[in-house]
Amino acid sequence: MGKSKARKITIILGILLLPTFLWAQVNCDFSIPSDQDIIDGQELGVQPGDVICLEAGAKPYLIIRNIDPNDTFEEPVLIINSGGQLIIDTDHHFGITIQNSNNIHLSGKGVEGITYGINIRRVENGSGIGVSNFSSSVEIEGVEISDTFFAGIIAKTDPYCLDGEIIGTRDEFTQFDIVIHDNYIHDTGGEGMYIGSSKFTGFTLECNGQTQTVLPHVNVGVQVYDNIVERTGWDAIQISSVISDCNIHDNFILHDSEEGYPGQMSGILIGGGSVCDCYNNQIFDGKGDGIEALGSGNQKIYNNLIVRAGQSFMPSDPTQFKHGIYNDHIHTNSNAYLYFYNNTIVSPKSFGITFRNDHLSQIRAYNNIIADPGYSDDEGNPIYLNISNDNIEVDSRNNLMVPNVYDVNFDSPANEDYDLRINSPAVNGGVTLTDINFDILNRTRPYAGKWDIGAFETHKPGAGIDDPENILNDLKVYPNPFNARLKIHMELKRRTPVSLEIKNILGTVMKKLHLSGEGFRHSFEIDTENWPAGVYIYDLHFSNGRASGKVMKNK
Repeated sequence: MGKSKARKITIILGILLLPTFLWAQVNCDFSIPSDQDIIDGQELGVQPGDVICLEAGAKPYLIIRNIDPNDTFEEPVLIINSGGQLIIDTDHHFGITIQNSNNIHLSGKGVEGITYGINIRRVENGSGIGVSNFSSSVEIEGVEISDTFFAGIIAKTDPYCLDGEIIGTRDEFTQFDIVIHDNYIHDTGGEGMYIGSSKFTGFTLECNGQTQTVLPHVNVGVQVYDNIVERTGWDAIQISSVISDCNIHDNFILHDSEEGYPGQMSGILIGGGSVCDCYNNQIFDGKGDGIEALGSGNQKIYNNLIVRAGQSFMPSDPTQFKHGIYNDHIHTNSNAYLYFYNNTIVSPKSFGITFRNDHLSQIRAYNNIIADPGYSDDEGNPIYLNISNDNIEVDSRNNLMVPNVYDVNFDSPANEDYDLRINSPAVNGGVTLTDINFDILNRTRPYAGKWDIGAFETHKPGAGIDDPENILNDLKVYPNPFNARLKIHMELKRRTPVSLEIKNILGTVMKKLHLSGEGFRHSFEIDTENWPAGVYIYDLHFSNGRASGKVMKNK
């Protein structure tokens, strides 16, 4: 795993739970030897559902072209490693390029025991994988990409001038269904992933002696999940111009934006024109903002863990701001909303969340933890939610904002464990959000009926509202030791049925009672005159919890 610290790798495996899925033994319709560098679908006669096997070995590069150029296949073509690992180490300007093709599933999961069966080790003058030349509907998994001059994976087709005409503008082409998952991308000169055009509002292009503004294509359907991306020169994941059906989730990002290049510094960049939900991602120790939300709105950013965003960028200059989450305007849809829910932001260089988009109709910031932001106002108070101008209204509710990481009562921040202890002020402190029903570990949210604040919904015993410490205002079992009578008094926070069992040390039930859920206070006495002396265990059972203890009878 390169230069990563072992303790962070433990977190990766614990939270991402990388799948062990491998393709079953496949029948190869075509086998591509290691000394063959071009796969041409039309020349081979590739049909829907065909399997193209990449024999193990080394290649300088691989060109995949003309597979289903007319987009008529109902089943994708599987291109998969066979017999071992395919290795590409090249001075070329790409490792693998997919051109004029549709409906391709590129997989490095062809051999048991090899997580990344396609390994692009070095691309001296370009990117690891390019999905270009009007290609669409491409899935990429099980690939390791490293040491690239530019991006790890790039997926777009920019307009260009051909024979005096501009080709590939927005009215001519839409790129559909780019799916990138379970890959390891590291040590890139540019972005880890660069999907869609970053020029959604247009750019100038000279053609046939004339300069004009052109609009690049948009994307529909981008899914980026379960990837590990670390040590990128620019943004770790940049997604722009994706107008619908876009989700970025369950990615682990470490040390993004190491080049410190202006405008290209974030763990995740949701760029102009995009409508992407972004959730369950972990972003550690980048030089850039944790997440930049520059999209069109109508999206949710939730359950993300962002730790020490921007701290390593010009640390001695506090005016070089870096944020846990940064929001600004490039293009905003009319009447658009943007919701920030249940994010955990720890020790950003400057602000927790910065709001600069005054074109949005509704902004919500609910249930976020912001701990130890680095910027302070004139009185020295930490700034958690930074609203840049008076035209921006933020509906802010039930956020836990504290100056010290240890005020949150995380499990073990020293070991990068930001789950919640049951005595954390974040437990059961959140606003009810019926559209957020899982946490960063994909555990059910809420636990026992009430939402926690932050990315983690702890399921520890005692953390639910039905657990006894949350139901009981007071419980007394006395006297202890007791003689002829044992008294019990309880005060409840809400009406709930309660059952009581008292057993001797051998497990024999000495007394059993059932109390209705009508009242808040219950007091009663139990005749114990005929009970033998010894230790007794009482159990109070609520709807989803219990309280128990020991009492002793004297002789």
